[in-house]
Amino acid sequence: MKKNKNVVDDKTKKVGIILFLLGFVAGLLVVLYFGISYIDKVEEENKLDDYSEVEVPKHHESDITKSSEKVNIYLFWGNGCGHCSNLKAYMASIEEEYGKYYNLYTFEVWSDAENEALMNKMAAVMGDNLRGVPYMVIGSDSFKGYSSNVDSRILASIKAQYEKEERYDAYEHIDE
Repeated sequence: MKKNKNVVDDKTKKVGIILFLLGFVAGLLVVLYFGISYIDKVEEENKLDDYSEVEVPKHHESDITKSSEKVNIYLFWGNGCGHCSNLKAYMASIEEEYGKYYNLYTFEVWSDAENEALMNKMAAVMGDNLRGVPYMVIGSDSFKGYSSNVDSRILASIKAQYEKEERYDAYEHIDE
C-alpha cells in the first residue's frame, strides 16, 4: 500500500510541477507581450516621421505682419529639441491642406534672446506659465509642449480661429 501512495504522491508532485511550469511560462509570455507592446508604443510616440528634417525659417519679431486673411500662428522652438522637431514636422505635414488658413511664424529661442523675450511676452498675454518649448499660439489658443495626441486639437484650433469674424492675435496685445 505504501508503494501506491508514493506513486500517487509522485504523480501529484509531477502534475503540480508541470502546472507550475505552465503557469510560469504563460505568465512570462503575458509579461513579454505587454512589455514589448509598451516599448513599441513608447518608440512610436518618440519616432520622428518623414518630416523630421524639415527646416523652418528662423523668424524675428520684425517679420510679423498683421493679417486679416489668415490666422497668425506663432511657434517657439529650440534647436535640438525633439518635441519641437516633431511639432515642426507636424506643421509641415498639414501645410499643403491647411496652409491656406494660416501664416506660420517660427522663432528659435535657445540661441536668440530677442525671440525668447518675445515668447515670454506672448506667454504673458496668453496667461501661460512656460517651462520650456515648444510653445505655440494660434489665435486665442496656446499649446505648451507637444505630442501627437494634440494634433486634432491643433487642427480644430486653426479652423475655429480662421472661421471667427474677428480673429484674435495675441501679438497685437503684447504692449497693452
